[in-house]
Amino acid sequence: MTTPLTVKEAMAIEAELKNDPNYSTWFSNWSIYLFDLVKNRIDVDWIYWNLSSNMNFTWNIIQQNPDNPWNYGGLSVNPNVTWDIIQQNPDKEWVPFYVSSNPNITWDIVQQNPDYPWDYSWMSLNKNITWDIVSNNLDKPWNPYNLSTNSNITWDIVQQNPSYPWDYAGLSSNPNITWDNVQQSLDKNWDFSQLSQNPNITLDIIKANPNQEWNYINVGWNSSITWDQIQQNVDLPWDFSTIGKNENITWEIIQANLGYTWSYNFFSLNPSIFLTVVGNNPQLDWNNNFLSSNLLIVMRVTWILANK
Repeated sequence: MTTPLTVKEAMAIEAELKNDPNYSTWFSNWSIYLFDLVKNRIDVDWIYWNLSSNMNFTWNIIQQNPDNPWNYGGLSVNPNVTWDIIQQNPDKEWVPFYVSSNPNITWDIVQQNPDYPWDYSWMSLNKNITWDIVSNNLDKPWNPYNLSTNSNITWDIVQQNPSYPWDYAGLSSNPNITWDNVQQSLDKNWDFSQLSQNPNITLDIIKANPNQEWNYINVGWNSSITWDQIQQNVDLPWDFSTIGKNENITWEIIQANLGYTWSYNFFSLNPSIFLTVVGNNPQLDWNNNFLSSNLLIVMRVTWILANK
């Protein structure tokens, strides 16, 4: 039996696939396949807000299935929905604060459409928003917490702009923040619960600093934590009822270790999952909300590789 891809492997492969001019066709075919699976073959009470926001579903799927209860709040953040689509469908119930965070919304679009009710709090999360944009538009009501989580914000930017009201709880979950940054500024209000899940915070760092207020539920979700490390550190207070969310915990690992109190509720969030597993095991406590929003990274890349 072929060993399934890890989430990190799938993400790396997909980054390469996106360079191929045929990728959009492959992705569209995947979206058609997945929607057929959801609609006709997997008996789950799907949550349409979550399905609507899920990047696995293209605008063509929405258009071709108008009788399904799509939610335009969810669609407002779907990365397959562009500003052109929003403009061409003014009768739809788009939600401006979700639109503001949509990754297809650029600063040029915002400037060219000043009458649209942009929400700068949600826009602070948008990956197209840089510090240059913010610093040149400080009259806008940016949200310091959301901006602090934004991956365009680096530690250098924080240090070079000490007068800005950075939120250290938000910075704690920012993927640019390292343990060195934290150590250099321990007087700041770091949130160790958020840091526990930050992928730059490794198990070695956590073990070397036992007096910090680590949150072991979040440590268990940290994508830098592997199953081997969990097994090698059984003395730590892991929460096996939630740890299934960790992208490094696969269905194969769970099946080989059924003595633990796994929660399929949290495993429903795991991007390594295959919906065929869900369909073949309807007796387990799957979470419909989590399944509906699951990005299915490994399943998607595996399907595209087999069908491109």
